[in-house]
Amino acid sequence: MMQVLVVRHAAAEPQAEAPDGTDRGRRLTDKGRRVMGEVGAGLRRVLDTLPLIAHSPLTRAEQTAAILEAAYPGADRCELGALAPGGDDGGALLTWLAQAGTQPVALVGHEPDLSRWVGRALVGEPCSCIELKKAAACLLAFPDAPAPGQARLSGHFPPRVLRDLAEVPR
Repeated sequence: MMQVLVVRHAAAEPQAEAPDGTDRGRRLTDKGRRVMGEVGAGLRRVLDTLPLIAHSPLTRAEQTAAILEAAYPGADRCELGALAPGGDDGGALLTWLAQAGTQPVALVGHEPDLSRWVGRALVGEPCSCIELKKAAACLLAFPDAPAPGQARLSGHFPPRVLRDLAEVPR
């Protein structure tokens, strides 16, 4: 069985404040970094090991993945173009997961693409059947090989719940 942690990036600055003025270059806000740190601590109580973290090439997703990596020392991180907005052709992520083996994997990306991908994994069609707020996560389990409609939802975690799980004083 393969477990897949799907994580939306944390809160980011407006495009006009990005160093290069592009959506791609938007960085996490101070609050986004702080919240994601707490979320990462909460996720450790949900999933005790996370060997691989794949992220979108956009700056805010890369920074979110780095914070998640800090919560899971020893995790490997890789950039995956299929996690960029509009980057998955409908099967690229499932194909990549099938090649990743059976170890737990995190996918860090953007809305509405993540919700649509989760819908595809759960029911076989790209539909938004869950809402992923910024820094939210859901945990999917594939009993067999990753394929459309074969995932089971093990948990859906808004950032508020994960922060509470982290037991970090605010």
